[in-house]
Amino acid sequence: MKTKYFLLTLVAFCMCVGSSMAQDVIYLISGDELNAKVTEIGIYEIKYLRPGTTTPVYIVSKSNVFKIVYENGTQDVFSYSAPTENATYANQPVENLTGIQHDVALVVREGKISDSSTGRFLNDREIRERLRINPAAYDDYKAGRKFRRLKLGFLISGIAASGIGVTCLMVNITKNDDALSVPGYMFTGLGMVCLVPGTVFARLHSQKYHQAVDTYNRGIQNLSSCNLDFGITPSGGVGLALTF
Repeated sequence: MKTKYFLLTLVAFCMCVGSSMAQDVIYLISGDELNAKVTEIGIYEIKYLRPGTTTPVYIVSKSNVFKIVYENGTQDVFSYSAPTENATYANQPVENLTGIQHDVALVVREGKISDSSTGRFLNDREIRERLRINPAAYDDYKAGRKFRRLKLGFLISGIAASGIGVTCLMVNITKNDDALSVPGYMFTGLGMVCLVPGTVFARLHSQKYHQAVDTYNRGIQNLSSCNLDFGITPSGGVGLALTF
């Protein structure tokens, strides 16, 4: 009788160990591997639990996942780009790869892009993660980034040159030093010349950012308003309806 109870206990123990060891493996494009229990695969993100836990639920952007190998040996491949250790997100904490919300609208404030739900300004990596699902919006954002760099370059140069020119002219007036008048006018004129294209690039930068955000927001609105329904038609057939 004792032997029977011992065998039952041993079998139960082995089943518990086996179930705790059974897990899915998420392979990231960065080359990292996440041991997990996948709970849900959405359109843009994958939800999972860490082995042996029931909370909290973690989220990883689907665009960062190469494939998932499930505990039964089957697998889903999401990206046909081979993982590499030199990828942007290589060796970063899981928390840095999670939390991407593709269904929240964006807004442009103070020349920066922010999350409409929290008002928090997003960094470049977060913005790219959001916009990469919409190629048109992503292209507008990249163009806006180029105009922003040009804007900063011309404006900083213009302000610096104007500052030097005004300083030279002030010294020329106060100390009556005519030697500084020529460089004063030259630097002031150069500063003005730099400020003009800087102002133009600032306008283009803002315009492209607004275009990127508007295109992205329209895209998620269209996605959320698209429904697929099916049912039995009056004639007895099967009907399929796609509504927007």
